Amino acid sequence: MSFIKRWISAIYLLIIILIINLIFSYTNIRLDITKDRIYSLSAGTKNILKKIKDPLLIDIYASKELPAQAEANCDYLKSMIKDYSSYSDRMIKYSYTELDSSEKSREMALKEGIMPVRFDMISKEKFEQKEGFIGFVIRYREKKRIIPFVSDVSNLEYQLSSTISNLINENKKSVYFISNSKAITNLTLPDELSQQLSMNYELKATTLEDIYRTTETLTVCFLGPNEALDEKELFYFDQLLVKGSKIFLAYDKKYTSLENFFTRDNPVGIEKTLEANNIHIKNTLIADKNSAVIQVSARQGMFVVTNIVKYPYFILTTNINRENPSTGDIYSLTIPFASPLYFSTGTTQISFTPTVKTSKQSIAKKENTYISINPFEKYVLEKDDISGQFDIAGIFYGNFTSAFNNSPNYDKKKSQGSGSGADFLKTSNKKSMLYLITSSKFIVHNDLNPENSQFFINIINYLNDDNDLLSIRNKNAGFIPLKDIPDNSKIIIKYLNIFMPVIIVISFGLYFWQRKKIKIEKIKNFV
Repeated sequence: MSFIKRWISAIYLLIIILIINLIFSYTNIRLDITKDRIYSLSAGTKNILKKIKDPLLIDIYASKELPAQAEANCDYLKSMIKDYSSYSDRMIKYSYTELDSSEKSREMALKEGIMPVRFDMISKEKFEQKEGFIGFVIRYREKKRIIPFVSDVSNLEYQLSSTISNLINENKKSVYFISNSKAITNLTLPDELSQQLSMNYELKATTLEDIYRTTETLTVCFLGPNEALDEKELFYFDQLLVKGSKIFLAYDKKYTSLENFFTRDNPVGIEKTLEANNIHIKNTLIADKNSAVIQVSARQGMFVVTNIVKYPYFILTTNINRENPSTGDIYSLTIPFASPLYFSTGTTQISFTPTVKTSKQSIAKKENTYISINPFEKYVLEKDDISGQFDIAGIFYGNFTSAFNNSPNYDKKKSQGSGSGADFLKTSNKKSMLYLITSSKFIVHNDLNPENSQFFINIINYLNDDNDLLSIRNKNAGFIPLKDIPDNSKIIIKYLNIFMPVIIVISFGLYFWQRKKIKIEKIKNFV
């Protein structure tokens, strides 16, 4: 009888669990215990959704037959948009259209701007390639935005929220890219970065002279200048910084080439303005034991041999300011060919907030000395070397001083007479912001840390005070490199892994053998 009661109780419990599961399948309640709550909507997304004033429509188009990974992406997309609808007080309406293999379905998707992609379909019987769709369209008032294909869901929340933010805001903010000195502009940025930034900002290439004539407070990027500026261009940069702009400066103190591992000085000339404000970038490169690996190919006779080596000039750092919004969600960064950054307060009215540092195992050669960046060069600390850790990125904020205060101002009368309003400023009457990183290579090098791109986008959001977008976290778990430990410790750990399991098993065997022996002795004595 008790056996039957236990079975009935188990059936009742199963029914209760099924009913609870059914009820909760129609609600939006979930428990997210992941690090940084990567399966929950960010606070920034919720703030953006509260700003929707009129109905916003999201139409999802997906093929009926998709490979497993694409099907998982589609399910994640539908789940996320359901969350968006819930948190928007139902201002977001969504629909899901399942497409079959017919020509009518294909034409419907193409008409909406959803692009087909060829998938590999593998089954027990055969392998084939099929065309499939997975994308969505967002409509708000008379505006329309198309996401033609969802290939990766790790950045889906940012993509969705930034698109919605762009639709509900009347005007895009402008971000200017200075083209002088062969710098990187919006036209030469990696496509993915350019596309993501374009969702929320109007990207414009400009020159120092053109932007100098503007009286507005601007957000400006000067990325990787590698050619000397003339005196007039240096003056324009100086005044741009002094007059209250927000500038992202990625500056390589050394020109480097990975083709022949060659380095030389990069005398752009903007040091004059930086040093007038007690900002110094050492003319050297940092090598760090916490570093990324690179592939090095070399021809040996008829063959090309590729080696994978740990390269100390590709700094892999987790020493990141977790309190600053621009770096708070970044786990690690790979910064190639960085130089030490120093700031002395002195009499300046500028504050400095470091955002990225190297490890304590980093070194740099003495300034203005020969630096070999050969990947097979030994990593050793010599007598005149500087030991780390070093600041390599940070934010300078306050009233900047011109470096041209004691120089003949050839442009002063010209600017005053032009009616442009670009008068010479000795000291800033507005607070300026300079986000400085001592390497531009983290933007353009291929196959680097994927979080580098997020860092770049975060900087642009930070300069534009887009706190909602800054708070949206990438849904990747992040790349967290293992902590580098001394070679002696590695040897100890290696042999402990080999011998410790054997020692533990033998110890347990001896322990139980000894107990059994004592037990047998007791029985003999008792008998």
